Amino acid sequence: MRVKFTDDLLTGHEQIDNQHKEWFARLDNFWRAAREGKSREEVTRAVTFLWEYVKTHFADEEAIQKEIDYPDYEKHKLQHREFETQIDSLVNRLQELGADHSIAVETLNLMLEWVVKHIKYSDKILVAYIRSTSKPTPVSTL
Repeated sequence: MRVKFTDDLLTGHEQIDNQHKEWFARLDNFWRAAREGKSREEVTRAVTFLWEYVKTHFADEEAIQKEIDYPDYEKHKLQHREFETQIDSLVNRLQELGADHSIAVETLNLMLEWVVKHIKYSDKILVAYIRSTSKPTPVSTL
């Protein structure tokens, strides 16, 4: 199974889309390492890096929302925190029990399912709001 970013996940916001694409690439790396039976340390390192990347992405997304005074900021932020709690639990289990196949599959499924739903619904609504409130760039008269 390949983990792949698809065009239906594009939000139209360059920074957010680029981060989502990178997240999918890293998720694919994690899955490949787990599937190929890489060492426990390597799989743990891959998921830890992935998790740190997610935290950075959430912080960036929330900063954008604050900057534009997004009305659903608290709801969106709560979705991020709930996901962080779920992933923290899985990462801890992965570190304690090792990179066995069942935990790797559970981690992949949770991350993939959550992020696809979040992008398709919450992030696309956010980007639509950004577009609706953005002022058009003036055309130069030079």
